Amino acid sequence: MGAISANRWFHALDGRLITFHGELQTILIHGIHADGDGVWIQISLGPDRSLLLHVDPHATIEEVLSSLEGAPDTENWLDVPHAA
Repeated sequence: MGAISANRWFHALDGRLITFHGELQTILIHGIHADGDGVWIQISLGPDRSLLLHVDPHATIEEVLSSLEGAPDTENWLDVPHAA
């Protein structure tokens, strides 16, 4: 499977509900930038929480969601690898 386009990332994640530290939150996409090292996705989860995701170019939507749900609450960015 090839890399996912920025447009597909947006449609797959924006507005999606996830459980983040025991609370149901809506993912809001603020920006997406793709480069050779992966995809950078700026999101917010509620009014007080923003994160910058660095996503492996071959990571799946499920890997991003799983990483988000297990992310430390103290970090401002999250590295999302692809499970080979």
